[in-house]
Amino acid sequence: MNPGKTYHNNAENVILTIAENNLAAYLTFKESPGFIDENDILKLLKQANITHGYASAINYNQQHNIAKEIDKPFLIALGTDPNSKPEISLLFNRAKCFNPNDSFSVFDMAQYISIKKGEALAEVSVALSSQAGKDIFGNDINKFSKDEPSIYDYIGKNIKFDEESNTLIALTSGYPYIDGSNHIQIKSDFYINENLEEVNLELFGDLVVNGMVINSNLEIKGDLMIYGDIEDCLDYGIFAEGDITLDNAENSRLVSKGQIKFHNEVKNCLISANEGIWGDENSVLSGGLLQSSNSITLFKVGEEKPTRTEIEIALSTFTKEQLKRVQSKLDALTNPTKKIKADPGLADTYNRQLHELENQYLEEVDNILKAPPKRFKISVIKKTYPEVLFRILNHSSVVKEERGKISFTLINNELVINEVDRFV
Repeated sequence: MNPGKTYHNNAENVILTIAENNLAAYLTFKESPGFIDENDILKLLKQANITHGYASAINYNQQHNIAKEIDKPFLIALGTDPNSKPEISLLFNRAKCFNPNDSFSVFDMAQYISIKKGEALAEVSVALSSQAGKDIFGNDINKFSKDEPSIYDYIGKNIKFDEESNTLIALTSGYPYIDGSNHIQIKSDFYINENLEEVNLELFGDLVVNGMVINSNLEIKGDLMIYGDIEDCLDYGIFAEGDITLDNAENSRLVSKGQIKFHNEVKNCLISANEGIWGDENSVLSGGLLQSSNSITLFKVGEEKPTRTEIEIALSTFTKEQLKRVQSKLDALTNPTKKIKADPGLADTYNRQLHELENQYLEEVDNILKAPPKRFKISVIKKTYPEVLFRILNHSSVVKEERGKISFTLINNELVINEVDRFV
C-alpha cells in the first residue's frame, strides 16, 4: 500500500488510510483500553466520503483469509480496476509462419509468410474489463497506458510500435514468426556457403553468399554481400532493396536501392545504385554502364586498350531499373520462343506493377526537381583511361587521353572538371 490521506477518531485508536491511487482504504486499530466504538468507524468513512468498494473488500478478505489484527492495516474498501492491457491481432497467418526450430533451406523460404520493411505486422488494441473501473469514491477510472504493461513485452527486435496507427511495424524485411516466449520476431539473416549457378531466388531479408554467382537471378529484399565472382547474370540480374557489396563482377546486372561497393574488378556490367557507388583502393571499373542517383567514387576506370565505359549520375535509378525488369518479364510471357507456362493472371499483375512503377518514377523525379539543387560529384582517385564517358544528368564529357585524379561536379547547371596529376 502506498499511503495517501489519513483520518482518525478523537481517541486516535482508529485510523483510516486512503491508498495513494484511491483504489483502496484501510482501517488500523490501535491497542487501547475498552472497546472500539463502531460509530467512530462509520463517522470516519463518511468523513472520507467513501461510497464504493465495501463488498469488494469483504470478498477479498474472505478469499485471502484476512482477519482484523491490532496495529495492522485491514482492507475496508476496494475499488474496481479496469486492468486494461494491450491486445495484439496478427496481420499474418501464423499457421504459415517460418519455424526457427525446424531445419530450413534458403531456397524454400517462398513457402512462408513474408514481410517487407515498413509494413504492418499486427494491430494493437486495448482490452478492458467488462465493468467500468471505479475508485473508492465512485469515480470512473481508466488506467490504460501504452507502457503499462509495455507493448514491447510482446515483440522482439526489428519491430516498432507506431502510436498513430496502433500497429507493429517491421523495421526490416524477412519472415515473421512467434518465438517460444510468445514474442513476434522476424527472421531476416541468411547465408549461402556454396556456388550459385542458374538459380532464381527471391528472398526477404539480408543475404551473404560465400561463393560464385553464375547466370543467376537474385531479388533480395535487404542487403546483399557476395564474396566470390559474379558472372553472366544479365537476364533479370541481381536486385537488392538494401546495399550490395561484392568482390568481382563480369557481364552482369547489379541494381541496388541503397549503395553499391566493390572491392576488386567490375567489367562490362550494368551497375546501378540509388544512394551512391564506391570502388575500393586498387579496384578497377571497365566497360559497361555504372549509374547512381548520388555521388560516385572510383579508384581506376577503363583499360589501356580503349574500352567504352559510361559513368553517370541520373534520377531515380532504382525505380527506372525496376521498370525495365518488370517489362522484360512481361515481354517474356508473350515471347513464343521462350514457351513460358505461367499463371493466366500474371500478365495482369505485371501490367499493374508497371503502372504503379511509372507513377512512382514520375513522382520521385518531380520531388527531386522541386527540391533544392543537389551537388552531384563523380570522382576517380587514381587513373582514367581513354574512351570513358562521364555524365551528370544531361551534361557529359568524354576522356580522350589517359588522366590521373579527376572529378566532375555539376555546379549552377554546368559540368565542372577538376584535374590533378595529368598523365602525358
